Amino acid sequence: MVRLAVLYRGRVSSAFANVNGGFLARGAGRPSALEAGFRRIRPSKIPRATFGTVIFPHYRPTCYHILDKFHDAARLEPAMTPTIAIIGALEKEVRQIYHEIEHGTVAEDAGLTILGGEYCGFNLVATVAGMGTVNAAAATQHLISRYGANAVIFSGIAGGLNPQLHIDDMVIGARLRYIDTDNALIAESKPNLMEYASSDFLVKLAEETLIAHGYLDVTLSDEAVAPGTPARQAADASPFRRNNPSAPLRRYLVGTIATGNRFITGAEAREAVVAATEADCAEMEGAAVAHIAAKNGVDCLVLRAISDNCDEAYDAFCEREFDLDGYARTASSLTMAIIRRLSQKMGLYKPEA
Repeated sequence: MVRLAVLYRGRVSSAFANVNGGFLARGAGRPSALEAGFRRIRPSKIPRATFGTVIFPHYRPTCYHILDKFHDAARLEPAMTPTIAIIGALEKEVRQIYHEIEHGTVAEDAGLTILGGEYCGFNLVATVAGMGTVNAAAATQHLISRYGANAVIFSGIAGGLNPQLHIDDMVIGARLRYIDTDNALIAESKPNLMEYASSDFLVKLAEETLIAHGYLDVTLSDEAVAPGTPARQAADASPFRRNNPSAPLRRYLVGTIATGNRFITGAEAREAVVAATEADCAEMEGAAVAHIAAKNGVDCLVLRAISDNCDEAYDAFCEREFDLDGYARTASSLTMAIIRRLSQKMGLYKPEA
């Protein structure tokens, strides 16, 4: 058992949560909001009618009790289920998630269609933010403020900049940088950062999940992934490789994502982005999501499937609808696999035998 403290109007209330395997240990640092399963909540930000009615009828009775206690200015009692927000820029990037959530409910709020539900012991809220940094930031802040998200996962497609990456490879956004932005000016305001990051433990979790799904680290040499090597044996043992033994090897990279409000296409634009950010792929939302997560002290993961090499016009890009659906589906299915793995580590979910 791990004792957790939650602040409420200057008073500290205690609660307990079962966390297996020392999952809360993160060196000398504090446990993350998601790992603890709790976060600081401002009662004024939680409309009483929001939970347990239209949007979240699936909340457990204990959670009704907790929220009543908040509004009645009494002490907090255990226990709140961790909430994960999942955001995509396009409907195709979250479509699969809509089908997997249990006890799903839908709400129209702040210009967003928001799905709530349960998945592997977590409460999930998912939405399509729309393209661009403003849309992504607004959706992220809303899901944190209104629904108390402990973590935000943004997944979808991106254009490849690193020549080692190929279409349908994956990038885990360890670092996220804005394009065409005076980052020094932005950093004068909280969280006072020049660049942003996915949470370390979520990056590690994503990497473990990709390896389990047959992906190979793109930084490994050809010799290191040759048949018979440990890395190749692990990949070939994955369900995907067993079912598709002749399929091209799929790779992943823990790398840098560039975010801007323009669709990057053509050699000149590619080279400018790489020169400015040293990024491995480019998109239009990730840094904004990580920025708002950092501003709120919330965990974050940005995951991208490579859909093109930033070498075609947007109109031509959109004509490949079937291909784009597949790449987006890859990213969203991996997002759900990451959540399942996290749930198992936290002891919230056990897969059926």
